[in-house]
Amino acid sequence: MIDIEYRKDEYDSLLMRYMMKFSTGSLDRIEPRQYVKTYSKYFPQLKDKNFNFLEIGMHKGTSWHMWSMYFGEAQIYGIDISNQFQHRYKKIYENHSPAYKNRVHYFIMDSTNYKQTDDIMPLSRFGGFFDVIIDDGDHTAVSQVATYHNFKDRLRPGGLYFIEDINDKSGSVQPLWDMLEDVEAKGHKVYRYTHTMDYETGLTTDNRGGGFKEEYMVVIEHNDPNSTS
Repeated sequence: MIDIEYRKDEYDSLLMRYMMKFSTGSLDRIEPRQYVKTYSKYFPQLKDKNFNFLEIGMHKGTSWHMWSMYFGEAQIYGIDISNQFQHRYKKIYENHSPAYKNRVHYFIMDSTNYKQTDDIMPLSRFGGFFDVIIDDGDHTAVSQVATYHNFKDRLRPGGLYFIEDINDKSGSVQPLWDMLEDVEAKGHKVYRYTHTMDYETGLTTDNRGGGFKEEYMVVIEHNDPNSTS
C-alpha cells in the first residue's frame, strides 16, 4: 500500500467550488478540504468525458447530485439502502432537462448483500461496466470489504475504486487492510490518503497534535491486463 502526503494547494478549483456549493460545511470541514485533494488527482481529466460512474451510499443524494453536475457528460449511477433521497431531490430532478434525466440512474439496494446485488445489477449487464466506483456507504470495515467483493467485477479493467471514511471509530479496520493486501497481491495498485480530523467538531487540521485522529481514503487502481503502460 502506498501512503500519500498532501500539499496544501493540491486541488482542482472547479471541484472545490462544487464541493462547497453542495456542502453545508466550510472549507475546514473534512470532505470539501481533504477529499477534494484526493479526487483532484483523478477527476479533472474525466469531467468532460462520457463514462460510467457509481456512488454507493447516496444518503440524501447531495454528493450524487454534485457528481452529476461536475461530470456533465457521464452516466451517473447511485445506490442506497434507503429511499430518503427520492423525497429531497424529487423537485430538483423534475426541473432538469430530458438529457440530464437520461444520464442519472439509481437503485435501492444493500451493497453488502451478494444476492441482491446480483439480482439488481447482474454481471450480464454490469460486468466491467463502471469506470469509477465510490464506496460512501456505512463506513465500517466489514461493509467496505463486502461491498468491494460484490462490486469489483463490475469495475472495468483500469478503473478506479474509492473507499471513503476509513477509521476505527466503528471497530477494527484490520479486515479491510487484510483485504487490500490481497488486492495488491493480485496486481492492483492501492493508495492510502491520510486525513486528520477532530471527531468532536468534524474539522480537519494540518497538525497531528492532541485530540485529532486520522481517517483514510483508499484508492484502488484496477490492473488492466491489456494496458501497454
